[in-house]
Amino acid sequence: MPMPASAASRCRWGASASSSIAALIRASAPVRTALAATAAHSTVTVADTNQMELLEGGGVRRRPPTVESSRDDGAEGSLVEVTHSGYSGLGVRHRRRLFLGSSGEDLRGEDALIGKTPQRFAIRFHFHTRRPCLLDRQ
Repeated sequence: MPMPASAASRCRWGASASSSIAALIRASAPVRTALAATAAHSTVTVADTNQMELLEGGGVRRRPPTVESSRDDGAEGSLVEVTHSGYSGLGVRHRRRLFLGSSGEDLRGEDALIGKTPQRFAIRFHFHTRRPCLLDRQ
């Protein structure tokens, strides 16, 4: 069930992240729009395009029409897999697999773009600066 370490980005962490919701509420409309963009999140951005269509000033106009997810819990930890069609207009689907070890200190992630149309992409995983991470490019 666990994702092979050789095919994953691994990070050990222990502290939970927090955000300031009040600061986001007070932010200007252009700032809220920028923070809602796909590139501001821990995910894949394809061809500098948002996964969802955003409203001016924040909010979502259109979500991906298809989102599939599964979760498998075992003694070693939990594996979550999510696939969405937010990039269907570009000819690809995005799949992310995340494995969290039972200790809560071993996080592995794997992203895949599924389709026949080659696209430029960027993968982002935001972690706390005090948490050591290892990127495995295999």
